[in-house]
Amino acid sequence: IREMKLTGVSRVFIGSVLLTFCVGFGISSLLANLDTERRASQERNAALRELAAVRAQLEGVVKATFSSTDGLVHLVAIDQSIGEALFDQMASFAIGKNPHIRNIALAPDEVVKYLWPLAGNERALGFAYRTSPEQYRTVLKARQTQGPVLAGPVDLTQGGRGFINRTPVFLG
Repeated sequence: IREMKLTGVSRVFIGSVLLTFCVGFGISSLLANLDTERRASQERNAALRELAAVRAQLEGVVKATFSSTDGLVHLVAIDQSIGEALFDQMASFAIGKNPHIRNIALAPDEVVKYLWPLAGNERALGFAYRTSPEQYRTVLKARQTQGPVLAGPVDLTQGGRGFINRTPVFLG
């Protein structure tokens, strides 16, 4: 077996090679981490942009869906004595324009007084929103914001689950 003797110059050379290797490895690791963070940030930003686009699209669909009830809201605000026959005609027309809407209710004093179509929804007629904390929260929110509030999915009085667009009507 041969012994290798290192001179002072050899030791310095090996030391500088090891130091260079360690520094290079550290810089490489740092750059790799920075690149990974940059990619993650870009992917996160792309996902946020995509979610914003989907949200805008969904908001457009919701507004288009429930805009067909605007006429009924304005009619009730102008003529508080709307009768059941006129309500039924207006609700039928609004649902005919948008089949995503399954029923429309009018609830003066927060109690369902008119409902169209009545068939299959009989249990909801006379329903007082104050008796359902889940539903009453959105009634209060619509009143406070003085604008429509989309709630759901919620348990429906007539059975099943659904989304409810609460549009407050302010009289006077």
